[in-house]
Amino acid sequence: EAWLSWNTGRITEEDFERIAQHLLDLFPRYTLQSADDHRILELMRNDKKNAEGELRFTLLDGIGKASVDVPITAERVREALEAYRKL
Repeated sequence: EAWLSWNTGRITEEDFERIAQHLLDLFPRYTLQSADDHRILELMRNDKKNAEGELRFTLLDGIGKASVDVPITAERVREALEAYRKL
């Protein structure tokens, strides 16, 4: 969600990098294979925030500020997963 927030112009690259580094310092990195992206998206479609067939996310508008129910395409989610693999 931090990457999506940066990629959609809601937070600065500096804020994204700070958030990403902090999370990587706190939590172990998971190995996500790109072949599994379709399954991850399938599971995400069950999230209660989704509406009218759209994936919905809570995205940052700055550190400590957020917007809820922001529609995000499956392609953007795939891009975010790929960005995570490259961190």
